Amino acid sequence: MSYNFTVILLAQSLMLLLLWESASGFGLRCKEEERRALFQIKAELQQQIELEWKGMECCSWERVTCDPITGHVTRLDLGVGPMPGSILLNATTFLPLRQLRSLSLSGLGITMAGAGFESWSSLSKLKILDLSYNLVNNTIISSLAKVSSLRVLDLENTAIVGNIPVKEFSALNLEVVNLSKNWLNGSLPYLGDWSSLKAISLAGNSLDGTITSTGLCHLKNLEELDLSGNFFAGNIPPCIGNLSSLTILDLSDNQFHLKLSSSVFERAVSLRYLSLSSNLLEGTLSISSFSNHSCLEVLELSTSGLNFEVEVVNLPLQLLVLQLANCILDIEPTFLYSQYNLQGSFNFHL
Repeated sequence: MSYNFTVILLAQSLMLLLLWESASGFGLRCKEEERRALFQIKAELQQQIELEWKGMECCSWERVTCDPITGHVTRLDLGVGPMPGSILLNATTFLPLRQLRSLSLSGLGITMAGAGFESWSSLSKLKILDLSYNLVNNTIISSLAKVSSLRVLDLENTAIVGNIPVKEFSALNLEVVNLSKNWLNGSLPYLGDWSSLKAISLAGNSLDGTITSTGLCHLKNLEELDLSGNFFAGNIPPCIGNLSSLTILDLSDNQFHLKLSSSVFERAVSLRYLSLSSNLLEGTLSISSFSNHSCLEVLELSTSGLNFEVEVVNLPLQLLVLQLANCILDIEPTFLYSQYNLQGSFNFHL
């Protein structure tokens, strides 16, 4: 996405999960079996991450969070920036952490699981899993499909190729899915039966075709949709503006031919981020159609064509980003003088 809004629900889910957990773990007694497992994990990852884990009380160790009542390990944040080299991960070393709810292994250079990720199906509390920026590729899909407790799954930049694995994940009640920056291709499959879905990012792939018959409008709980940086074409289904929970919609950097009217997003009053830039936009869109969008912060309407008119009015809200490159404005945009936090591109013409 143009401005670092990648799957915000992933971070929000982590925050909600940890509201009742102790940040430091002081005063808790570490479970011996779990402490031994953590030492084994440390040994496996020693080439990729330096962990200062010493002593008996693992609940006070960095990157480890424990339940404040039971002392069981509930969260492991072992993610780092993308690391050179690669490691073979034995997934069974995590099995003693039976109360684990959140696990990040981002950027560790994992290439495969020695015992297979399917063994994590016994981690019945595991809800949040971040494996982004590893080289696990398609071999991981069928294994993770057995981890029925998962609700948030981040597989950004993991060398997954081919079609979107909707069928494999259909048995899971996933709410947040990040498959951005992979090598996915083909068309967007029907998503209308994925009723649990709240956020999905497919940005930066090679997907194409249209999105008009993909069931997006049936996803009543959808809050974030990022399809940017693909090759989608055609128009968007008008009903997408009826998704009342939608806060982030990014369709930028595609080949859409969007014939817009002022009514398209009039009902999507929860929008905070709307980007249609770097597509062929046509028609007329009045800024007044966003007057009731009190949460709107980012509005990107730059077009690759020359036939898109924006009707300018004063807005009763403060934008952070506004892009109108190549747009035709009906009058001089004097409302910009009252936008005190604004940044963006205004290469418009009257």
